[in-house]
Amino acid sequence: MFALAWRKTSPPSRRFSASDLMAHRSEIGLPLLDEISAEQHVVADDREAIRLAETLVRSGVAVREDWAGSERNPIKYLQLTLQRWASLHGGAAIDRRFDLDLTLSDRLIDYSDGRAPEGTLYLTVDPEGAAFVLLNPTIESLAQAHPRLPSTFFHHFVGALNRSVRVYGYRDAEERVDMLRQWYEGEEDADQYEPPDVEGLLQNL
Repeated sequence: MFALAWRKTSPPSRRFSASDLMAHRSEIGLPLLDEISAEQHVVADDREAIRLAETLVRSGVAVREDWAGSERNPIKYLQLTLQRWASLHGGAAIDRRFDLDLTLSDRLIDYSDGRAPEGTLYLTVDPEGAAFVLLNPTIESLAQAHPRLPSTFFHHFVGALNRSVRVYGYRDAEERVDMLRQWYEGEEDADQYEPPDVEGLLQNL
């Protein structure tokens, strides 16, 4: 063993801090994805979308300010345009009461192979559920004024609603009952089925 050399001066005292007890920072870090887009779109041909966007801008439906927010993507730009259009036409009120799907497409049905004629697009609104309207108080009140007024009101009311949403009325009920009867005719125990009496209900109104 080697003898330790004597020091003429005592070594200075060293103070320890909490940072001395902590592990040193590692130079290895996780890769950042800030500069990488989290969403990718594959578009075979976006010329139709561009022409539609130009038409919407000229007609005043779309605004140029949404182009920057869409990251210069025509599909995203059209989506922002539809969202803006819906919000300006009662979208917030509708969203609180109904579940609706708004679609702009060249096909009337998504899973259909048949496309619309060139230059034609369909704007469809599909409800996720159904609602009902109680008309008995109104019908009774109108009947006191004139016996034909309830029928006139009903036809105008349903006709106005049918322009925007599908209305299930008494004609649909009659068609449904006729279809059920056709199904029952082929059954062995057809007498056990009792379809709704739509005609009887209409006579009692």
